[in-house]
Amino acid sequence: MLTQRYRIGFRLMTLVIVALLLQGCALYRIQNNPVEGMTDPLQGYRLMHPQRDYGDVLLLLSFSGGGTRAAAFSYGALKTLRDTSIGEGADKWRLLDEVDLISSVSGGSFTAAYYGLHGDGIFHDYENRFLKQSIQGALIRKLFNPVIWTRTLFTGFDRTEMAVEYYDTYIFGGATFADIFHHDRPYIEINATDLSSGQRFSFTQRYFDLICSDLQNFPLARAVTASSAVPIVFPTVVLKNYSSGCDPTDTPTWKMLDEAPTASPAALALTRNLRTYRDEGSRSYIHLVDGGISDNLGLRAITDHFALVGLDTQDEDPFSQFETVAILLINAETKPKRGIDDRLSKPGVRKTLDAVSSAQIALYNQETLATLHRYIEKINERNERVTGGKKVYFIEINFQEIASPRLRDRFNALPTSLALNAGEIDELVVTANRLLRQEPEFQELVEHLSKKR
Repeated sequence: MLTQRYRIGFRLMTLVIVALLLQGCALYRIQNNPVEGMTDPLQGYRLMHPQRDYGDVLLLLSFSGGGTRAAAFSYGALKTLRDTSIGEGADKWRLLDEVDLISSVSGGSFTAAYYGLHGDGIFHDYENRFLKQSIQGALIRKLFNPVIWTRTLFTGFDRTEMAVEYYDTYIFGGATFADIFHHDRPYIEINATDLSSGQRFSFTQRYFDLICSDLQNFPLARAVTASSAVPIVFPTVVLKNYSSGCDPTDTPTWKMLDEAPTASPAALALTRNLRTYRDEGSRSYIHLVDGGISDNLGLRAITDHFALVGLDTQDEDPFSQFETVAILLINAETKPKRGIDDRLSKPGVRKTLDAVSSAQIALYNQETLATLHRYIEKINERNERVTGGKKVYFIEINFQEIASPRLRDRFNALPTSLALNAGEIDELVVTANRLLRQEPEFQELVEHLSKKR
């Protein structure tokens, strides 16, 4: 009898084979609309929206990639923040209510988008609607439906469109970015990878300004699909570049590019890449794939901001308007035992490809974390010297912090798929809660906020 893991692997391999056979048949649907004339800096899904009051506490969350594993782990963290109370009596409030921004990639984008759309509603139906469903199995069944083959051959309905349709129907209910309320929900930054440049592409109006497109009516399901579209298995999500049809020079986006510090290599590289979107002639279409390729931690949205405000070259506090700042990384990265180094025989194609891709992502993750730590250290050193102690808290939970070797090994062996059983989901949620509550920096943050109030 085939084990569950073998069946999942067999189905996934079959999916890849069928995907490759149908690769040449697909046409692409364009669903981003142009804006006419000059883009409005006060309209659209923007971080600095006039309806949004960020208060004196800035809490930024980052949800990593990792399929349902990452979605469940980040969901567990949200539950912990919901159940963490600050203050007493009438002044009691939830730490979850202080969350201002969630940056996400791949599997983490399902949780981020769902919470941005439903708020506390996520705690009522998300497990049954997504986490404890075999989404991968449902997509595979649809792929082998002859009706899908017909649509693929004659209407341009490809595997990516199939995923978009499924997510839109069964998870996000046809919602667009206009359905995420600015005034009482965190800002959700869903990230994909620009296949041409290899750089992060964010589903925010800031990026859509550059291609003169309107994000408001763009489906959440399509953004999440782009963020989690594993290359080859899923064709790219495609955006039309309308940059010749509007003037973005008065938008916050263009002002940011013009004011980026020229002495910072990181800022120069980032702005150079962003400016390419203004060349509609050579970049008529933007092809997007899994956000985990360019940033599997979801942290680049934060480090890019630091680079663009000149933190590499200036001695300033980019969070000067806030009394308390905390960055919380929910990292579902795995470090499985591959068994390559303990035998003479050469690894096969599957193990080699898996090791190569995982090693590159792991190295990039290390670089991202090192960059963020460098920025935070610089801010904290400056604040200690100038203001006498205000600090930026950085909190990370990951599988390597699990005390039990057996549980740690089991989590590190979880696949990056959209199919985990209910027991595994429950274990991930409980473990996220335990790790976060035990994290010393998290305990310090809670104590600090309690005293401040």
